[in-house]
Amino acid sequence: MMRWGLIPYSGSISYSLTNATGLTTWYGWRYPWEHGRRRIFAMSGFYEPHVFPAGRKEAFYVHLRDRPLFGVAGIWERKRGEDGAEGLSCALITTPAHDLMAEIHNEKLRMPAVLREEDHAAWLTGSPEQAMQALKPYLSDDLEAWQVSRRLYANKASDDEGLIKRVGR
Repeated sequence: MMRWGLIPYSGSISYSLTNATGLTTWYGWRYPWEHGRRRIFAMSGFYEPHVFPAGRKEAFYVHLRDRPLFGVAGIWERKRGEDGAEGLSCALITTPAHDLMAEIHNEKLRMPAVLREEDHAAWLTGSPEQAMQALKPYLSDDLEAWQVSRRLYANKASDDEGLIKRVGR
């Protein structure tokens, strides 16, 4: 099992690093990138926040139209604590948002790096150049999104299919 939120191999952080951008620039992302610590998160969909003009934030559920499950690119890291215990952590990769995702995730113009099935092997075992080529935004016509209940934000929300049920609009 891995901790959600990457902890860099050196140093410590006081906040969660769950969305990796700029894989070759920041040391926290660069080290696992350069050492081939790539993974794929299997998903049926994901949530993104949308900020309405009045400032209200609502969640949208996004999924692929043509596949019930898909993979999102991620990286992982291993870190040994002061007590000698080893911990594994991970983060998902984001890419610039395409038109649909920019409309939804309008506060931060990014989206998870959804991988095409034919790019899975290149992401996991390819050269850095091949893996980087796999990180292209998924076509917006292949994604579908709708607003979901504010219950998603509740600390004690039950994990059930109601969390992806369409509301609003």
